[in-house]
Amino acid sequence: MDRISLFGFSAYMTDHNETHNEDSESTLNPAPKSFRVPFSIKCSFIGVALLGVAIYFYAIKTKRQAEAHYIKEHHLAPSKPTLSLLPSLFAMDARSSQSVNLQSFVGTWVLLNIWATWCPPCREEMPSLELLSQKLKGRLTVVALSVDENLGAVQEFSATHQPSFMVLWDNLKQAPQQFGVTKYPETFLINPQGQIVNQYSGPRDWASPETLDHLLQVVR
Repeated sequence: MDRISLFGFSAYMTDHNETHNEDSESTLNPAPKSFRVPFSIKCSFIGVALLGVAIYFYAIKTKRQAEAHYIKEHHLAPSKPTLSLLPSLFAMDARSSQSVNLQSFVGTWVLLNIWATWCPPCREEMPSLELLSQKLKGRLTVVALSVDENLGAVQEFSATHQPSFMVLWDNLKQAPQQFGVTKYPETFLINPQGQIVNQYSGPRDWASPETLDHLLQVVR
């Protein structure tokens, strides 16, 4: 075989071996196949995700409603109000000595606390009323109406503790009869229409998370 033939044969074998090697390499290590998720599966996944989110928020809402109901029935334990509407009652502002009509608070949510400086439970709940007034500022107006015999005791209390809410004195001695109360503290929740929504007999921790959550559910 002449040199040209040998060279051609050698070139052929080289090309053949290279082609064979390439075929073997592609067989042993195939290129990864691209996979595309069908549009219908994508839509199904998004639908399931949205359904899961909806169920989650529904569960949260249901839980909050159940907690609010429990707090109302067990923690705050409101009773049926002795009155249906806020009466027109004049009292004296302990700071300014100005006459104030309770009807002037109509148009906003009001928590009216009837108390006295000589009543230990009344004094004990005052700090929590202060915290409540600060936390729900702009949503709920706290008003403390004292039934003390003289203004001096109320002014001394107000000057010592400096509450952020208004402190009134029942100078005309009308509150017990108008609200039908004989023991203290007695607290009334009044809506913007002047309707008495709830009545709470005895002291409460007005700044507890449970109480705040319940009132936020009511006055929102």
